[in-house]
Amino acid sequence: MVYDEQGFELAHRTFAGNPSDSTSLVAMVESLRQAAGYPESEELLPTAKVMVIVDAGVATAANLKLLTKANFHYLVNDTRRGRKQWRTEFAQEDQFRPLPGRAGKSEVRVRALDLPAGPRLVLCKSQGRREKELAIRSGAETRFLAGLEKLHARLEKGQLTDPDKTQRALGKLMARATRVQRFYQVKLKDSSNLRAGLTWQRNDAVSAEDEQLLGCYVLRTDRSELSAEQLWQLYILLSRAEDGFAALKGDLGLRPNYHQLEGRVDAHIFLTVLAYQLLRFITYTLEQKGDHRDWPTLRRVLQTHCYVTVSMPTRSGTLVHVRRPGTPELCHREIYEKLEITWNALPTQKITVAVKTPTAL
Repeated sequence: MVYDEQGFELAHRTFAGNPSDSTSLVAMVESLRQAAGYPESEELLPTAKVMVIVDAGVATAANLKLLTKANFHYLVNDTRRGRKQWRTEFAQEDQFRPLPGRAGKSEVRVRALDLPAGPRLVLCKSQGRREKELAIRSGAETRFLAGLEKLHARLEKGQLTDPDKTQRALGKLMARATRVQRFYQVKLKDSSNLRAGLTWQRNDAVSAEDEQLLGCYVLRTDRSELSAEQLWQLYILLSRAEDGFAALKGDLGLRPNYHQLEGRVDAHIFLTVLAYQLLRFITYTLEQKGDHRDWPTLRRVLQTHCYVTVSMPTRSGTLVHVRRPGTPELCHREIYEKLEITWNALPTQKITVAVKTPTAL
């Protein structure tokens, strides 16, 4: 799905479910060219190259070359593993500048780094992301230690007596804790006596080294003329796409998709995309009025303003249903006014139906 800088959908295409993201970009390029208004002939170059912001899972070296060959600029967030090679540069605190205009928000500091005959890098240090990664790491470590305690107790009680099964259980536990297991040295106390249990020791030096890079990430682009601040602002547009996918998959019911025929699957997706465009129009209109609440928050606020139906039987034998809105509260009226909805003139519906009389036996 291709979004513009405001978060509206430009184009979408459905692929088979088995290819990985990194192998799908070849087929996406043609859709990108159409969405960007590029000439059909590759020999005709567009007057202005379009910047494509992609996630790290798609941005393999081959795919970046493909985008460049297709006459696109690119901006990508490198993987977490890739930031380790810039540890020295991240440690040079005096080289980073805080981004302006973030009063009341977590601090973000950036630094541009031009590689010899290569792309421009933007090293970013986000306090908000650091706190998030610390919380994730802490939770993963708590679960890992709980798993070690549980496995240790099983061994001490003699519930696990097979050496091979013990090693598999330990290996499975370590595999589930890829984020934190490298901080610990875990081994059997006595391989000849499994009831002795496990022993583990934390390597604080490795943990501290990892903690230094929490909240750090690296942006990579082929546009060296843009400043670090401009590139970071462009990268944040990717969050609009991520928010859009979250809305599609969650609130708008993109999945689960139970259809079996391809045409019905495409129709399901198309209707979901139409719903997303309407949702984005609502949030975009509110943003222009200074209201930056996301859709889940807006829905939670508005769900307390409801329609009610009053049913009234008449002497003529009919039943009248009158459906009308309740009186909105101040929080509701503020949203309606920003959307230019006349809240005191919401539609009322009146339906008259005939009442079936019971048949005499």
